[in-house]
Amino acid sequence: MNTSWNFRNANWFFNFPLSAQKMSFFYRQAGKKEIDGILVLNERALIRLLEIVGPITLLDTEQTLVSPFPIRKIIAAKNAFGFSQKNDHTSFDILGQFMQTLLMQLEKKPHPDITATLQVIQKSFMEKDMIAWASQPEHQAIIERNKWDGTLLQGDDHTDYLAVVISTI
Repeated sequence: MNTSWNFRNANWFFNFPLSAQKMSFFYRQAGKKEIDGILVLNERALIRLLEIVGPITLLDTEQTLVSPFPIRKIIAAKNAFGFSQKNDHTSFDILGQFMQTLLMQLEKKPHPDITATLQVIQKSFMEKDMIAWASQPEHQAIIERNKWDGTLLQGDDHTDYLAVVISTI
C-alpha cells in the first residue's frame, strides 16, 4: 500500500468538480504548488488531437504514437520495457511525456491550424470527452455555464446514471 498522496487517490467521485477539488488538495499535500485548474480528456479527445499534430515519438522509449490507438500504444511502450503493474508510476511517466510532447506540438502549429485545434477542443467539450475545473471562481463559473465541468445534472429529467469505469493505466 502506498502511503503518499497522489492524483490517483482523488478520483473517487463521478461528480468531476468534487474530484478535481480533491486532486488539487492532494497535489498541495504532496508539497506541490497551487494549481490553476485541471483538464481531463479521454482517448477520443487524444485521438482527435493526434489527428491534428500527427505522430508523436516518446523521447525515452522511441515509441511512436499515432491516431487512432494512443492509449494502447502507451501501454505497449510501458510493457515493452518490462514495467509491471506494481510499478505503475512508469505509466504515468509515459503519459506525462506524451502530454508534454503533444502540448509542444500544438504550440508549434502554424496559425491556420489554430482554428482546427479549437474546433477539436470544442467538439471534445461538447461530447464530454474533455472536462475542466478551475480554482478561481470566476473561471469555474465560465466552465459551469458552458457545461464543461462534468457536474452531475440534477432534476426530474436527469436522475438516473450508469457509470462504467475501465482503467488499464
